[in-house]
Amino acid sequence: GYVATPLTRKYVGEEMFSYMTQRFARVPQGRMAHPEEIAAAIAFLASEDASFITGQVVNCSGGQS
Repeated sequence: GYVATPLTRKYVGEEMFSYMTQRFARVPQGRMAHPEEIAAAIAFLASEDASFITGQVVNCSGGQS
């Protein structure tokens, strides 16, 4: 899914970016992901807290999938 970054803003345009960050109806969370949210999932998987997790797909989609 889309992540709220400057590149996404440039790609979709200002009006669509505003819609996607505030009331994105296609996503149950109602918005795009923030980069920090994706980074947190990656940091967890790279940490010792996830040392026994193998071969998983972590879906960071705000409930879209």
